[in-house]
Amino acid sequence: MGHLELIAEGRSPLRLASEIAARPRLGEDAIARVIAALTDFTAIATASSAGRVVAVATSAVREAEDGARLLDRARREAKVDVVVIDGEDEARYSFLGAVYGAHADHGMLIDLGGGSVEASSFRNRRLVQSRTLPLGALRLSTRYLRNDPPTQPELEKLRDHVRNSLRDAGVPALASDERLIGTGGSIRNLAKIDREARSYPIPRIHGYRLTRESVTEIVRLLRSRPSSRR
Repeated sequence: MGHLELIAEGRSPLRLASEIAARPRLGEDAIARVIAALTDFTAIATASSAGRVVAVATSAVREAEDGARLLDRARREAKVDVVVIDGEDEARYSFLGAVYGAHADHGMLIDLGGGSVEASSFRNRRLVQSRTLPLGALRLSTRYLRNDPPTQPELEKLRDHVRNSLRDAGVPALASDERLIGTGGSIRNLAKIDREARSYPIPRIHGYRLTRESVTEIVRLLRSRPSSRR
């Protein structure tokens, strides 16, 4: 049976979703950031004796009018063929990557990214239905939260938009035997905030449990602070 062995890892926050919030274009600066990140990560893979490099792009590149330009430059300059995956594949991969490490037989997995949210319902640890919605954290913050810190009317408009979008997409409420599993940078940050507040003794975030009460308290705290303090 095969297994996954992590040799090296790194992160580069490209924030592409914020680039396309006002208009569906990435622009030269954003494309240059992507090429630099691809070049760096390819060098890490080569140094680690990787035999194959797989690079994928998600919602921001799917929606950008100049997405093809990014792919062309990646091929020419970073020597990487980037594959743009659709929302259904993005949701499926998120589900496969998360659910097998979680203790839940039934429920919903949400992957909250910068540009989109993937919501995947599952029963008996098998995928039932996936939905991709344009409700990413950066996209909505750029669109709705113009003040720093955000005002109460801005937050209410944001909540209404999310509720209406979930309802219109037919995203169901959780049943009594279901659990909500979250992945993505925004949800990891919520877990880190809660962990620090509680002096949680285990350093890893995987499997961390966030209660509704904890999330409500974190939102109350963050909404009252300017970005510099957040």
